[in-house]
Amino acid sequence: MAGSDYRNSAKRDPLSDSADAPKRRYVTVLQITDPANASKAFPEVNFDWVTLGGAGRFFVKRVVVDLNGCLMVYHFAAHPGRSRSQPAGPHRVVVAFSPSATGTLDGREITPNMLVTGKAGIRTELVAGSDYRAILFLVPPGDVESHLRSRGVGPDFLYGEIELVQSLYRWGRSVVRAAEQNPELFEENRHIREGVRRELIERLGETLSSTRDLPPRDAELTRVNHSRLVKRTQDYALEHIDERIHLADLCHAMRVSERTLRYAFRSVLGMSPVAYLSRLRLHRVHKSLKEAHRQATTVTAEALQWGFWHVGDFSKAYKECFGELPSDTLAHEP
Repeated sequence: MAGSDYRNSAKRDPLSDSADAPKRRYVTVLQITDPANASKAFPEVNFDWVTLGGAGRFFVKRVVVDLNGCLMVYHFAAHPGRSRSQPAGPHRVVVAFSPSATGTLDGREITPNMLVTGKAGIRTELVAGSDYRAILFLVPPGDVESHLRSRGVGPDFLYGEIELVQSLYRWGRSVVRAAEQNPELFEENRHIREGVRRELIERLGETLSSTRDLPPRDAELTRVNHSRLVKRTQDYALEHIDERIHLADLCHAMRVSERTLRYAFRSVLGMSPVAYLSRLRLHRVHKSLKEAHRQATTVTAEALQWGFWHVGDFSKAYKECFGELPSDTLAHEP
């Protein structure tokens, strides 16, 4: 069905879903301006987003197209950020990136000829630059697993010919754009959804079969190790959030020097360990305040819970990060 015109398909086969069937959304368009809502309307993948820019610098657009058991998701992030994501459902996830996308994934540089595969339980750490764009294809495991097993390739970083990989991205982007501009075609006609689903499986199979798994280059290996160190440090800091942890404590726990830890954070996130972990805790407070009822908690209680001992300094840093005072966030009912 390659190169099909889905509008013409609708005209040729007008059979649509029964009006008596329960209403289900097949096209969802979201414009997200709050990092606390990063996983909104997309339970198949858990996102934990931390902004790396200034106040109010968060905008994500997400378009989700449901294709009768498969999903196609267009993801655009306007500003730099760190996203820790993990598939939560049974799907196998395959990610293709736009040619202009910049950043790293688990320390590996994002390139136009890269595909990344993942499944439930596999957590990845994305550090995205400005104007980040990617397409996520979520398919039943059996539809793509054979292409991986037949070559002995695990769910990791796969590389192929740029034109073939980018052809998959462009095709996915065109389908998502058509669904966004003409949602009624996908909402009302199951034959269109099924046709796109079948073409998706064919294109994924063809593209995956042409890729190969490559280990990190020597130049990348240091950054990959730094990414692992940053993740371990972050996990440790969150596990000991009720303690007053200093940089020396983190270095002792990670068994590295202060210079090594500072360099790792700078190379991966562009921030010092103290600055980043403070921002991470600000996002945790922000999420707690967004989900809380005014009668159930206070700004001071939430700040103290996440290790901010000076409420005045906390409020200033919070406003610089989110563009509003913590009391304003709490005032909005969830």
